Amino acid sequence: MKKWMVGTMFVVASAALAAAGLAQPPMGRGMGPGMRYDKAHEVTVTGTIEDVVQRTGMGRMAGGSSGTHLMLKTETETLEVFVGPTTWLEQQKVTFTKGEAIEVTGAHTTFGQNAGLIAREIKMGGKTITLRNADGVPVWSRRGSR
Repeated sequence: MKKWMVGTMFVVASAALAAAGLAQPPMGRGMGPGMRYDKAHEVTVTGTIEDVVQRTGMGRMAGGSSGTHLMLKTETETLEVFVGPTTWLEQQKVTFTKGEAIEVTGAHTTFGQNAGLIAREIKMGGKTITLRNADGVPVWSRRGSR
């Protein structure tokens, strides 16, 4: 009887959280729900920044924090590049400019119906910005700074 009650309470609590919008699918390392850095899908692409976009409340950044994304035009497609938390980038004095040529190393992913790239490293203007370690762990996380 107690097991049944505990199970029922868990189901009811889960349903209440989902209805309130508080339950989320498992998240990848700092991106939106279900997104993970997969080294098997790592590529390096070059292109031009078409737009710099701030996305609010995604993944572990839910709650009003924003993440910086780049719309990158390559020779063959336009990719949304998931860079990192806007506040962390500001602390590092990293800025992106429309029209700037960059090289991005990262893992392919999809965001809705759009092709995306989770950036691990960005080269621009003669400098390299490291965003994630070789395993894809963000450098702004405690695990990435070890």
